[in-house]
Amino acid sequence: MSDKRVTRWLAFLMFLVVFGIYFRTMAPTTSFWDCGEFIACSFTLGIPHPPGSPLFIMLGRVFSMFPIEGFLKAWGWLPEYADGAARVNIMSPLAGALSALFCYLVILRLIRGWQGPLGTVKERWSDHVGAVAGTLIFALADSN
Repeated sequence: MSDKRVTRWLAFLMFLVVFGIYFRTMAPTTSFWDCGEFIACSFTLGIPHPPGSPLFIMLGRVFSMFPIEGFLKAWGWLPEYADGAARVNIMSPLAGALSALFCYLVILRLIRGWQGPLGTVKERWSDHVGAVAGTLIFALADSN
């Protein structure tokens, strides 16, 4: 398998792993602080408290129109008491997983930039292992 294919597969694997972790820990309903306000504003396209967040509200509105709750509840991925807030809340795991995918690619590029030309197969795989470890550390840290 070529190195490009390995890189793509591992980047996609990082996306799936991080999305799975973030999705399983996602709040199925509203939680504390501003979440309820942002979810309500996303459903109604309202204006939240200043400074606002127009991009989040517009993306939340798009996600609030996806009919995915029945599917997720049928597969046991959401509890029965989950409401429409889960549709807006799913934006966060998706954004976090995309950031992990790009983090993997950036770390791999930095490692290869410092290392120089690719050498043996062992060196190539050590690059991937280092990028996977860095991505998981980034994704599971307290704040990313």
